[in-house]
Amino acid sequence: MEKRGYNIETASSGMEALNKMKNLHIQLVILDVKMPNMDGISTLKKLKRDFPLVEVIMLTGHATVENAVEGVRLGAANYLLKPVDIDDIIETIEETMAKRQSINAQTSRRTKNFEKYRIQLFLGILGIFILPFSLLFLIGYSWFNNVCRVFMVNQQINVFYSWICLNRNMITIILAIIVCLIVIGIWFAVRNLIQRVRIMAEKRDELQFQLFHASKLASIGELATGVAHEINNPLAIVVARCGIIRDLLNPEFNLEPKPEKILEELDIINQAAYRARSITAQLIYFGLKSAPDLSPCDINQILDEIIVELETDDFKNSKIDIIRNYNQDFPVIRLDRIRIKEAILNLLDNAIEAISGSGTITVSTEQKSDHIDITVKDTGSGMTLSQIKEIFKPFYTTKEVGEGTGLSLSVSLSIVESLGGTIDVQSLEGVGSSFVISLPIYG
Repeated sequence: MEKRGYNIETASSGMEALNKMKNLHIQLVILDVKMPNMDGISTLKKLKRDFPLVEVIMLTGHATVENAVEGVRLGAANYLLKPVDIDDIIETIEETMAKRQSINAQTSRRTKNFEKYRIQLFLGILGIFILPFSLLFLIGYSWFNNVCRVFMVNQQINVFYSWICLNRNMITIILAIIVCLIVIGIWFAVRNLIQRVRIMAEKRDELQFQLFHASKLASIGELATGVAHEINNPLAIVVARCGIIRDLLNPEFNLEPKPEKILEELDIINQAAYRARSITAQLIYFGLKSAPDLSPCDINQILDEIIVELETDDFKNSKIDIIRNYNQDFPVIRLDRIRIKEAILNLLDNAIEAISGSGTITVSTEQKSDHIDITVKDTGSGMTLSQIKEIFKPFYTTKEVGEGTGLSLSVSLSIVESLGGTIDVQSLEGVGSSFVISLPIYG
């Protein structure tokens, strides 16, 4: 890491790290969860209490949902599971520091803006109060000078005017002092007002940051619940079928087990195990953050390959027609071929499952100014507005238990976003749905 330009300080315990933090300008801490004397969570709590602006990345070989939730709640920027590659550490550091720099830049811009607003407001209020006062003062001073000249000529003036004429210099000084006090008062009033507004803006940003962490906690909770639910189903099947086999082989029951029956139960166990493995594989794929492997691709050719693969399965016996509506003048663009095929295949699978009986799926491509659109439109059951808001969440599914993991659309969105694109959804219940993948055109 030092060879890559980082200045590194090490500590063998949480207490040593806290002591070093007092004397050094540390921006980011990579913290192990399990440490002697003071564990990582306790150290994280003290770090965030004493050094709230320092970012913390937790490093652990024993990741649990409880540790993840507690770490995020206390302000950890990320979790890395050991053994971890140095490139993954560097990538996480860069992402975390980029976020911190963005926050610092925002704070700096806010400070400069409020300073500008304070000067503008001060000058504005000063103009409103002082200019009329100064104008009246000049008019009055000129008038009193004329009165005093008359007084000096004919001595015909009352006692009040004579006192003003004799003490006009002192009165001028007093009025000038009053003007200065008014200006100073306006300055302090404006400064206090802007200070209060700035504090309110910082509290708003802090609230937004807390809401962001709350959403991360909610996502972890939903993900943990989904994992437990989806993994529990095949595990329950395995446990139940193992119990049946155990009963078949138990001499006390005198069941005389047939090999065919045992093989049948083993097949069911095998299917359940493969289903559990499929869920974990999708989770691993969903969590991958490696950079896409970009290469020149013909998107129309990729779509044809996917459709051919679908038509070679049992799909050819269904009553669903796939209509291709391609833009034939597409340029060759740079994409991750494997990932984009996975994303589009997931959309097509969902479109097929949304159609009960006969229907059509239209796959179209269109080139815009700086991006391309890939549209998968079906005449299926459609979705409600509440379903549209949920479909990209991990493990959300409208299928029966055991018929789907609810990860396919989450994986598709993750893939498309890794390629710099977006997915837009339009759906009407009872009419059908349309998914539009927009991808930037890389040179």
